[in-house]
Amino acid sequence: PMAESVMFAMVFSFLLSRTLVPTLAMYLLKTHAHEQSAAGFLGRMQLLFENGFSRLHRLYSGVLQYLISVRKVFVPVFLAACAAVALLVPWLGEDFFPSADSGEFRSAPESAPCPPHHCPP
Repeated sequence: PMAESVMFAMVFSFLLSRTLVPTLAMYLLKTHAHEQSAAGFLGRMQLLFENGFSRLHRLYSGVLQYLISVRKVFVPVFLAACAAVALLVPWLGEDFFPSADSGEFRSAPESAPCPPHHCPP
């Protein structure tokens, strides 16, 4: 049951991240002039992060351009990988936490059976 909840949350999160979030970002985020200010420690850390993110963005753009150029190979491989995920369906809904012996025991008290002809009605 919990594994199903986590699975559904991840699937819908993925769907939203591929549909709604980019659309909203396109409308909400306006382009603006890039300012190179590094006032203080936090400003330098922000500038460092932005430069690293820009490098990652350029790398990602290059990879996407390459994959688009070899799409006749990429698309079938991608679709095959998506289809391979279907092999995980038999494990769908199983608990993902292993059972653990924590030294506890369960007790279910029961009374002794009553002898014949002495049982209350």
